[in-house]
Amino acid sequence: MKTTVIAPIASLLFLVGALSLQSATDTWTGANSVNWADANWTGGNATPVSGDTLAFGSTAGGFGTTLTDNLGAGFSLAGLTFNPGASAFTLNASGGGDTIAATGGFTDNAANTETINIPVALSATGTINVTPAKIAANKANAALSTGPGDTSLTRYNALRTGLTARGLTPLDNTAGFNSLLAQLRSQFKPEGSLEKYLIERIALGMVRRLRGECLEAAYLDADLRHESDSIEHFLNSGTTITPPLSVQTVAELCNLSGRYETATSRRLHADVQLLIALQRERGKTGFVL
Repeated sequence: MKTTVIAPIASLLFLVGALSLQSATDTWTGANSVNWADANWTGGNATPVSGDTLAFGSTAGGFGTTLTDNLGAGFSLAGLTFNPGASAFTLNASGGGDTIAATGGFTDNAANTETINIPVALSATGTINVTPAKIAANKANAALSTGPGDTSLTRYNALRTGLTARGLTPLDNTAGFNSLLAQLRSQFKPEGSLEKYLIERIALGMVRRLRGECLEAAYLDADLRHESDSIEHFLNSGTTITPPLSVQTVAELCNLSGRYETATSRRLHADVQLLIALQRERGKTGFVL
């Protein structure tokens, strides 16, 4: 007769054990470590089981708010919730391929920023819910990060690693420079690092001359838009005229533009002469620099 009693008792014990491990809401305490697989939970299971909902509140424990999911790959959760007043948690994977398979939703009711660095696979019905207060807080934070107000000194920084680093500026036609460079290479067929360097110097010198002419034209155009002084005609005709340019503008233009043009012309001429001399010498000796 004892055998008829053992089976019901065994079945009852099995059911009791199963009920004690049923899915529940496990709330983080951080009592023992930062690891999810340790006994750091309350309100449900001391260690999460598949199908549980994990909740995080104001209690972080004595080990910090950076926690580690070491429950294994594909651990199934019914949901994950950050309660109102929750600390700013950062949830990381352990590096052992830990992932979360969420059959329910994620809900963030906290005002703090919560960070999840764990691969998450949501089911077809899975959702991510954020409270209106959290959305408003994010918008307020974004309004404080509008970037620099004055970019006049930094707006061309990205160009420094491109063509501008070779001597060009946003005023120059970079496509025209590349085309000119290709034509010069085709014409002179440079060999060796020095000849190739001089070809680029020559192309840049030609661009600088054009830049100076453009700047001169822009300078004149800007001054023509302002009232100018009266001066005597430069031919000393005795007739007082109102020229389109002021005396100051003429003086500045002659000084700055003249000096710029002279300097660029000299450099361009020197580079061309040196290239011709190198190629003439190469033709005689076959020696390439």
